[in-house]
Amino acid sequence: MTLMIPMNTQKLATSITIGLFAVSAFTGLLLFFELSTGGVRATHEWMSMGLMVAVGCHAYTHKKVFVKYFSQKLRMPMLVGLVAGVGLFALSFNDNYAAGEMFDAAVDAKLVSVAGVFGVTEQDAQTALEAAGLTVNSDQTLSDIAEHNNADVYDVIDVLVAMKHASR
Repeated sequence: MTLMIPMNTQKLATSITIGLFAVSAFTGLLLFFELSTGGVRATHEWMSMGLMVAVGCHAYTHKKVFVKYFSQKLRMPMLVGLVAGVGLFALSFNDNYAAGEMFDAAVDAKLVSVAGVFGVTEQDAQTALEAAGLTVNSDQTLSDIAEHNNADVYDVIDVLVAMKHASR
């Protein structure tokens, strides 16, 4: 005997898709306009993964409508959009992300060079890092400081960012 749970899967798939789209769109806007803090990027990425699953479920539960739509002439605008999207993705696939390049340059720069980026002096940066329990030499890079202290480079950056915000 099979237990049947009454559920309208089409409505459920549509509701979940709409909800995840709203979260993904909102967090995407925060990231685009650089208004985000904390875990917004991770939330956006994971909600977008969920959105892809939800869209797949939505398409599956509405497969008759999708098949009918794709069999009509109305599919041309969507195909043009798909080709344009794939083309733009292909053109930008090996493009360097400026923020990533800047981050790599910052973590590979010596503390004496990077301190000014955080609006502090080299000595203040060194003092703050030492107060956080890190052994620091000003001719080390941020990566070297993290590696020497068995820490993550983000922990080193967090101390400098907190110091910058505290000095405001």
